[in-house]
Amino acid sequence: MPLSRARSLAVGAVIALLALYGIHAQLPQSALRLPGAGQELRAQAPRVFPQGWAFFTKSPRDPSFQIHRLDETGDVVMASLTPHSSPHNAFGFDRQSRTQGTEYALLLAEFPLDAWRDCPTTEVEACADPSLPARPVVNGVPSPTLCGDLFVIALEPQPWAWRDLVDDTHRAERVLRIDVECPA
Repeated sequence: MPLSRARSLAVGAVIALLALYGIHAQLPQSALRLPGAGQELRAQAPRVFPQGWAFFTKSPRDPSFQIHRLDETGDVVMASLTPHSSPHNAFGFDRQSRTQGTEYALLLAEFPLDAWRDCPTTEVEACADPSLPARPVVNGVPSPTLCGDLFVIALEPQPWAWRDLVDDTHRAERVLRIDVECPA
C-alpha cells in the first residue's frame, strides 16, 4: 500500500529533524540552541551517529607527503605518477597512480618519527639534501612504482588566515631519505 503524500512528508520531516539534532550534537558549542538539545543529547548522540564528521572528512591541517628523487642533473623531480587525470595516466584510465598512496604509506610505516629530519627551509628543493643518510627499506608490494633513492617530504599547509601573505599553499617541514629496494 503506497504512502500518502502527507505521510511521506511526515516521515521526511522526522528524518530531517533527527539529522538536524544529530549534526547539532556533533558540532562544538555555539549560540544556536535547539529545544531539548542539552548535555544529555550530546552524550547520547555518538550512540546514534557513532562515526562523527571525521569519518567523512580529512582535516585540512593534516600534513601531506610528496615523494621526490634527484634526476641525472641533480634536480629535484616528483617521483609520483600523479595527477591521475594526466595524459601519461590515460586521463585517469590507468589506475597505477592510485596505488602509490598505499605503497608509500607502507614504506613510511617502517620508520619511526625520529628518523625524519627538519628541513632547513620551507622550499621542497632545499629539503631534498643529498648529504642526508639514506635509510634502507624493502618495497614488498606486488608491482612497485617507488624504487631507488627517494626523498619523502612532509608538507604542512599554510594557515588559511595567511593565504594572501604567502605564495605557496604548503611549506616543507620534514624530510626522510629512503633507499627503496624493489625485489625483481
